[in-house]
Amino acid sequence: MIGNDIIWLRDPFNQGRVGESRLKQRILCPSESEAFELSAPTDRLLWSLWAAKEGAFKAFSRQNPSHFFHPQEFVVSGWNAPIPVQGTVIFQSHLWAVTWHHAKDWVHAVVHPLGQRIWSRVGRWAASESFGTREWATRRIRSLFGDGGRVEAYPPVYHRSKSDRIEPISLSHDGPLAAVALLV
Repeated sequence: MIGNDIIWLRDPFNQGRVGESRLKQRILCPSESEAFELSAPTDRLLWSLWAAKEGAFKAFSRQNPSHFFHPQEFVVSGWNAPIPVQGTVIFQSHLWAVTWHHAKDWVHAVVHPLGQRIWSRVGRWAASESFGTREWATRRIRSLFGDGGRVEAYPPVYHRSKSDRIEPISLSHDGPLAAVALLV
């Protein structure tokens, strides 16, 4: 399965949080916390780790919808500071690859099975969060498949128009940003 999370770094809620020890204790497991503190920590790095954990939770919860999210249980490793690009996420017996994408005002993490190729897009939209993200993602995925398919909300899937094929996707939004990811 696949999961993704987008964090809008310009949101006042997401700024200046790197110094909050209570937040870091809630998010980071002990091994991550040690590596984080040794790496000249930044808000971008903190939210990169959070996004990877959130993405892994989304991937896991597709098949386990009743599981509650405890960020410390999802262990992110193999990342490089200050701007991680690739790593892994481990939860129970699950192991995923994580790929991060960065821009000036956002960080995007895509969590996917090891060795799988991904397709993802980040963009801005100006509609209601859930509906707007689905509409935005539908347009982006149609350009990939060249069809008239549609995105359905929960769990997020893309119904291809010229076949009965359903593509599992992951949707995310934060502030004015939307993100979509799927396996190719």
